[in-house]
Amino acid sequence: MKENRKLQTIDGYLTTAYLLCLFAYLFSQIITEFHRTVWITIALYLMLGIGAIAGICKLIRWREYIHSKYGIVVILLLASYLFSIFMNYRYAFSTNIKHWIILTLAIIISYFYAGTENINKNIYLGIRILISVMNICVIISIIQLLMGYGKIEFYEYYHMKSGFIENRLWGVFIDPNHGSVLSVIVCYLCIYTIEKSNTVLKKLYYGFTIIIQMMYIAFSDSRTAQVCIAVSMTVYVLGIGLKKIRKKKFVDKCLVIVASCSIGVCCALLPKAIQTGYNTIIDVANLERKVNIEVCGEVQENVIEQIESSEGRIIKRTYDLEEDVSNQRFDIWKSGIEIFCKSPIYGVTLFGAREFAKKYVPNTYILRDKVYFSQFHNEVLDVAVAQGIIGVAIFVLMAILFIVYIIKNFVKEEQNYMAYLTGITVLLCICVKMMFQQGVMYMYNPDMEIFWMTLSYLVANIHMAEKNNNKKSYMSE
Repeated sequence: MKENRKLQTIDGYLTTAYLLCLFAYLFSQIITEFHRTVWITIALYLMLGIGAIAGICKLIRWREYIHSKYGIVVILLLASYLFSIFMNYRYAFSTNIKHWIILTLAIIISYFYAGTENINKNIYLGIRILISVMNICVIISIIQLLMGYGKIEFYEYYHMKSGFIENRLWGVFIDPNHGSVLSVIVCYLCIYTIEKSNTVLKKLYYGFTIIIQMMYIAFSDSRTAQVCIAVSMTVYVLGIGLKKIRKKKFVDKCLVIVASCSIGVCCALLPKAIQTGYNTIIDVANLERKVNIEVCGEVQENVIEQIESSEGRIIKRTYDLEEDVSNQRFDIWKSGIEIFCKSPIYGVTLFGAREFAKKYVPNTYILRDKVYFSQFHNEVLDVAVAQGIIGVAIFVLMAILFIVYIIKNFVKEEQNYMAYLTGITVLLCICVKMMFQQGVMYMYNPDMEIFWMTLSYLVANIHMAEKNNNKKSYMSE
């Protein structure tokens, strides 16, 4: 008994240490200054080393972890990915295997649970760390905007942008969509934390966090973040409203739905209102001077021309919308479908998609000059290309099972209702982003860890509550 308790304690500490290293590794992947630095290598080896030991501990305690809800479906999804890798061993086999190992460790350690104690501790520790790190990143980004500083670097086949460039704020992030969606998530976490805070100072801190995160969302001019806000805020307000009028008439519920949609749309328009106010101030104060752009490497001429055509410090992102409202996404999705159709059963693996395309669909969009895309800006399409019909079927089944299970139990929850609603809203933000960008399977960014940890938190707490209720019912009989 003592040995089991000792192993459980060691497992808990190792899991926490691994999750911290995983966060450091994934977050550094979306920060420009860490790109291709030794920091990422250090974080990677720490993560893999601790993850391997933590994985061994979980294997020893497999009888406790095997009861994780729908764990077998998650394992099948990972097995499908491995199957696709071996069936496509000719295409980027080494890269695919490395990614599969990283992904498998991340999902198994982040999702699988033996109880709720460690999960709850890790989730609340993660919330504090994410809020603090995002505050630092956003403050630095806003300073870059105020200084009128931008930077563009060329790496082999792609460009890395940072600061204020092309009339939008990239800041410290390699893609403003990554930063802005994380900002949306942080806002919801702050709203929840404000309700739980017992001091005015804490409430002020989290209120300040919401303000600066909204500023970044506005200055980054991210349409993905705006869609996230519209959808997630509608669901968030709807969840609160329907809870309060659960026993009211049908007409009242319809009014709540209409009000929720209206609030969601208004909140999505808030970043545009902030942009308008900022642009007005820039215009009135006559601050429309050009931004100081630092250029490193052999940047392509069309990119230079694009930067030079920017209109000072105002927020106005129109260069990529005038001729193509999807900003190349329709063409990228078409490429994904073309590749999928050539190997529909078990896919071609995502990191081998370009090699496969060169052989079977050489004229597809992602292989054209001045274009480099290795993923397809839609998670379902990524799974289809990478793992074929087999992978998509498991992925969709997993999504349906988790959605039904969480929603069915969420509506009956009383004590942890707001915690669950916040968790559902966070997952929804990531899922909306997955429709337009890489998501939780093939992209190294914090979304992966946030998604699987939040899913684990919701499922584990609901599952354990069910077990406890069943025990009480059994004992009362």
